[in-house]
Order: sequence, then structure tokens, then C-alpha cells
Amino acid sequence: MTTIDYYETIMGNDSFCFLPTFNRLWRDEIRMQNLPYDNALQINNGNRLRPLLMAWGYYANYPLENNEHIANYAISIELIHKSTILFDDLIDGDIARHGLETFHIEYSEAEALLYATYILNRGLLLMHEKDIKFNTMNSSILLKTIDNIFRGGIKEVSSKDSVFSISDVKEIINLETTSLIENSFVLGYMLSSDNSRSIPSDVFNIGKKCGYCFQVLNDIEPFSAPNINQKYKGITNYDFSKHRKNIVISFLYGACTLYERKQLAGTSDFSYVRLLADKYKIIQNLIDDVEANIRSIVQSVINLGSERNEFCLDFIRFLVDMFKICFDKCKIPLKYELFDN
Repeated sequence: MTTIDYYETIMGNDSFCFLPTFNRLWRDEIRMQNLPYDNALQINNGNRLRPLLMAWGYYANYPLENNEHIANYAISIELIHKSTILFDDLIDGDIARHGLETFHIEYSEAEALLYATYILNRGLLLMHEKDIKFNTMNSSILLKTIDNIFRGGIKEVSSKDSVFSISDVKEIINLETTSLIENSFVLGYMLSSDNSRSIPSDVFNIGKKCGYCFQVLNDIEPFSAPNINQKYKGITNYDFSKHRKNIVISFLYGACTLYERKQLAGTSDFSYVRLLADKYKIIQNLIDDVEANIRSIVQSVINLGSERNEFCLDFIRFLVDMFKICFDKCKIPLKYELFDN
């Protein structure tokens, strides 16, 4: 039996590999919209994490190559993700992302609002059309995901005090970030099987904990590497100064004295916040938490790939790549032994 190089099949540069296939279909989708945003920086730029997780989820359950099929489904995931980015940047007032102008700066706030709504609906429409064609119900998963994302966003911007509550912040992360990442992997797995009821718990664990880890590392970045954060976002985005969630702040608030909590609640002095974070070793505690979650992810990958060692090794290689990017942005060394199996 011929074995597949899963890493090359998904991440390779040849036209038949998943990532080039997805990028080609993505460009076709944006052009086909016939709107003046073909060259929009925020629409064309991105790491394709969610489509890639969908592909890895698919191959976790299906050993035969079918990249065009997966990529067509992944367009819906990326459209929804892009819409949330446009909304998020607009709400945050970010002028740059990954060093590029945000959509509302490149065009206008009105266009950002309208286009974000359009591509959100477009993602649902494309999935719904596939549901009709193949008698599936995948769009219902996207509807629930969108419900989570925007409910989390409302909770985030509407409550000044939730920034200090660990449980509230974790709930917001689960709703806003984890939901789409988790369901990208789950939907990929479901696409490769007619029996969606038999999805192993490890599939959900991989998606959920990847989403959590990526968000925590994103929250750590302005504290551990403010210069990088400034470069990518145009401003150093601390979130807490806008009364919005950041898990570093919620953990810090829990560790502080009553006096320090009062100071923390009323300050926008980032140097003072960093001193407190260093005092209570908040960043290290969160990194320990992320590392524990990475070990759990790797164990779930091993469980899924117990009879397919090639897939297991290649997926872990992909996870190393993704987490290396996140840790580098935080200027924190990644422990490669976390991925040993």
C-alpha cells in the first residue's frame, strides 16, 4: 500500500497540494464577487490556519487525496474568519495587521462594515448550497459558530468588568476564537465520513485546545514583545485599556493585592502593568498552561493516528510550525520536547 506524505500533500508548493489549491480557489472567489476589493491587503493576506486545520481534520480520517474537495468547503471557513477580522479591526481601531493596513484604513469604515457582513453571509451561502447538493447539514455548524463568535464579541465590548474575570475571559475566548478553529478541524473530519455521530473526543480536543493556545499566545504578545505588536498592529494593542478582554490582565487581577487591583482598574500605564505582571510571573504561568495544553493536543493526535503513524508525525510537524510562529512573535522559546511522541 502506498503511503501519503501528508505534510507535502497539504503544505507543499505543487499546484495539486492543498494550500496552493485553496489559494487558487480563494482568488477565484474574490474575483467572482465582482467587488472593488480584489487587491485588498486584509483579504489576500493570511496564514490560512483554519482552512489548513480543515485539511488536517479531513486527512485524520481519510487516507486518500482529495484537496479540491476540501478546499471548496474551506472557502466558507475563511470567508467567515475574514469577516470577523474586519469587524474586530474596526471595533479595536487597529490601523495595521501583520504590518499591513487594515481594511477600514485601506478603504473606509462603511465599506469594512458592509463587506464584512457580505462575506459572512457569503460563507454561509456557499456551505448551504453544498448542503442542498449533498444532503448534509454542515451550514448548521457554521450558524452555531457564528452565533458563538458574535455573542462572545458582544460580551467582550459590553462589560467593562469582564476584563478582570478569568472565567469571563475564558468564556469569551471559547466563543470568539476557539469555536471557529475547533469547528474547522471538526468539519474537516466530518467531510471524510458519512457517520458524523462517531466523531472521537480527540477531534474536538485538538480543535478546542489549538484555539485556546493561539488566543492566549496572542494575548501574551503585547506584554512579552511590545515592539513586535507595534510593528504588526501599528499601535501597541493592550486591549485592557479599551476595557476589552486579555487573559494576562484577568490572571494578573486575580493575583494582585486589593490596592494593586484598584490601581490596575484605573490605569492605562502599560509600564506599571508590566511590572505587576513580572512581579506575579503571569506570563510564565500562562506559558505553563499553554504547554500543558500542547501536550494534550499531541496526545490526542497520537490517539487519532494510532494506526497511521505517517499522518501522526506529519500533523505534529505542522503543529510545531504553527506554534513556532506564535512563540517567536512572543519572543519566547518553544520547547520542542512538548511534541515528542
